[in-house]
Amino acid sequence: MKIEMETTPKNRIIQTAIKEFADNYYDTASINSIIKNSNTSKGTFYHYFKDKEDIYLQIIDIAVQEKMIYMEKKLNNILSNKSEILLFNDNFKLLIQAGVEFAMDHPLFSEMGMKMLQEPNSYMLNKIIDKYGHRTELFIDKLVNKAIENNEINPKLSRDFVVKIISFLLSNYIKLTPIEKKMDLKQITDSLDQLNEFFKNGINKVNSK
Repeated sequence: MKIEMETTPKNRIIQTAIKEFADNYYDTASINSIIKNSNTSKGTFYHYFKDKEDIYLQIIDIAVQEKMIYMEKKLNNILSNKSEILLFNDNFKLLIQAGVEFAMDHPLFSEMGMKMLQEPNSYMLNKIIDKYGHRTELFIDKLVNKAIENNEINPKLSRDFVVKIISFLLSNYIKLTPIEKKMDLKQITDSLDQLNEFFKNGINKVNSK
């Protein structure tokens, strides 16, 4: 994890909590463990955070903001390219790789994300999806608009449907393909090539020729 924080009681709690939620689902994560491992007190914890839900959502907010900043830079590089932008070829693969690289540079956030996608607490999972789910769609929306300009999208499919289906598959890819915790970048990229092929040609054999 490459987040730089001043060494303050609050930031020690946050950094410790990130590890706690990377190792545990929401219900099994322990405030007492966070307090102990951050060398703070209950009074200090509750001075900064209302409860476990409060610190959990704050951490997710940090992770989402970090990833959005990272991915927006990659997206802007693609959109600023004067050459033709093709969503379902190299540029889409570059974005997939960027997401993988972010996960590898921020392993605790990656582990938190994997835990979150399999979160057994449906209340908490739905709360996270309601708060952050639209951000993926806003991100993909920019690329789909470019793809429409380049006549890449099947005209029988609405723009909104294409945005939603791509966003859904990207957000839930971990559920479709098991990714080992220690996979390297090449292994993950090779696995994600299948998703790119699906977006580009679907499952119809005629289209794969």
